[in-house]
Parts: sequence; structure tokens; C-alpha cells
Amino acid sequence: MEFQPQPTNEPELRTARLTLTPMTPGELEEMIAKTRREVPELSRAYEEMLSNCRRFPKDFLWNTAWKMALSKDGAEVGNAGFKGLSDSGVVEIGYGIEEEFQGKGFATEGAAALCAWALDQPGISAVEAETEPENRASRRVLEKIGFQPTGENGAEGPRFRLTRSTLPDLLKLSDENLRRARKVVQEAGILPAWEKIGAVVNPVGSCAMGLIMTHRDVDFHVYLPELNAAQSFQAMTEICSRPGVTRMEFRNLANTPEECFEFHVWFAEKLPDGSEEEWQIDLIQILPGSRFDGFFERVAQRVRDVLTPETRLAILRLKYETPPGEHIMGIEYYQAVLEGGVRTWDEFRAWRAARGEAGIIEWMP
Repeated sequence: MEFQPQPTNEPELRTARLTLTPMTPGELEEMIAKTRREVPELSRAYEEMLSNCRRFPKDFLWNTAWKMALSKDGAEVGNAGFKGLSDSGVVEIGYGIEEEFQGKGFATEGAAALCAWALDQPGISAVEAETEPENRASRRVLEKIGFQPTGENGAEGPRFRLTRSTLPDLLKLSDENLRRARKVVQEAGILPAWEKIGAVVNPVGSCAMGLIMTHRDVDFHVYLPELNAAQSFQAMTEICSRPGVTRMEFRNLANTPEECFEFHVWFAEKLPDGSEEEWQIDLIQILPGSRFDGFFERVAQRVRDVLTPETRLAILRLKYETPPGEHIMGIEYYQAVLEGGVRTWDEFRAWRAARGEAGIIEWMP
């Protein structure tokens, strides 16, 4: 039987920050004219896309470039696209980001969304890519999405492949990210800074439950007898003096129903290849006896108590398949899997749409 994958009828993809839309033939012609003098090789690539769009109109979405634009203002950050269809059901992706928008995660966010869309199409079994050996940034994008080396080389360099069935070892990845999180917390001096002023610091959230995946954040709840900003800033001043801490935010919610201070710290982790990845450390100082005193610690303990190896893996897989930049509360994954019986990303999307966010914060397994 001849392979006949069918494109979607909804040619617009949205992530947390981006909107991806397929370029029209007219837009491809504009890109050809724009790049002809400055980047001839890129111009020829657009010419080939346009030619294939005209030769294979039914496969238009697989031959054109997809424009990546910021949803908030329409600014174009780059584009991505596939290099046509093959009888094998394997498609190849390419991507590029404008220089002013590089280093902000847009390549990962946009390419991941396009790969997820491709793998959802009937007949598509894998997405492949290749990158120049010295292009560490591009290779890092592929690795973050979940591509695995094939051991083969293409015209540009090593080739990589992504399939639904060859996702990385999620348990190993989670354990590695937990190790990295603990190292970041140690280097930022979180615990000694607060303990020096007599605070009790409790880990909560995904790290406390062994459920950290690709979202690099660490959560703590901090307790002192009173909400005294001057006292709390003693600890935060010490933390902010540490190498690697890049910025800090503070919200005073003492006079709200939450009765807390919120501190958010960003830390630049240095990787072995010389690059950096940013971690967010959330420190919520809660007034003893207030609404959420000890509540999320109890949630974390209850989740740990009821987790099984199968449900842990289900939660990690849902987190892994979440598009980069899409922010979903961790408690939603836990309730969906542990109470709702959700196991796949499609089931999770349907569960969220039906469930809504009402009461999600107060859920206890």
C-alpha cells in the first residue's frame, strides 16, 4: 500500500511564547528576494522549498517554511520546516533563529512544537535532523527535544532521530536533573543562608517528590516566627552574593490571604561544554499558622506515599512531552495521573480542558 500521510487541517501551532504558521508562496518569494544577496545558500534553500510546494501541492505543509513569531507582538524570531515527505514515513526538520533572538530558547520551543505536530500526523514514524559537528547550540536544541544520535553522518554532519517510542530513559533523566538541582541549591547557598537566621527550610514541589523533569525549577517553603522583610533580606543578600546568581525578585504578600513573602532567584549553571542553563529557585516564606502552613509539605509526602514505579513514569512522560515554554502546574500532572487515570498526552489535554483549574491548588492525594 502506498504511503499517503495527510496534513492537518489546522495549520497554526501555538506554544507559550510563539505562534507557528506555514509561509505562503508569496512569503517564500519575499524570503528568496531578501536573502539572495546576503545569504545565497539560504536563498537557494527557499527556492527549493517554493519549487517543491508547487510540485507537490498536497504536501504543502511538509515543504514550506513555518514562520515562528512572538504571540505577544508578532515579531518574527525565525523559521523552521521539513524537507518534504518520504515513503518511509521519516521527515527531516531544519530550523533557524534570527541573531537578536538567539540564546532565549526559541529554537527548542518552536522545533519541539513542530516535531510534536509531525509525529501526531498519520503515517509519520520519526523526525530526523543533522547539524554541523561544531554547532554545539544546534546539537543542544536537538538533545533537549529528545533526539538521539543515529550513528550516521549526513551532508552537514551527525544525524539525529526522534520518535515516540525512542524517548530517552526518563527515570535516568529525572535522577540526573535531581542531582543537578541539588548541586545548584548547594552552590547558591540556599540552606545555610536561611538557617543562619534561624529559619526552617522545607523542600516542596517536584524535587521533593522525585518528579523533576525538563523544567529547571526548585521549590522551598521557609518558616520564621514572623514575616520580617529586613530579617529575610539578610538571607537573600547572602544568596545574591553567590557566583552564579543572576537576579532576584521579591513579592510582599503579607497582607493577602496567602500571608507570605515570595522570593525568586535565578542561577546560571555552568555545563561541561562551557555553556550555561538557567535554574529558577522559588523560596516562599510562609507565616506559621496561616492558610498554607505545612500544606504543600503534606501534599509532597502524600504523593510520595502513593506513587508507584508505573505512575511515576507516567507523570515524568507527561512532563517530558509538554511543549517547551508551556507552563503547567505540577499538581495538575499528579492529580491527572493519580486520580484521573491519565496516561497519555492526549488524555491529559482532554482532562485539563474538562477539569479546569478550580480547586487544583487545594487538591490532596
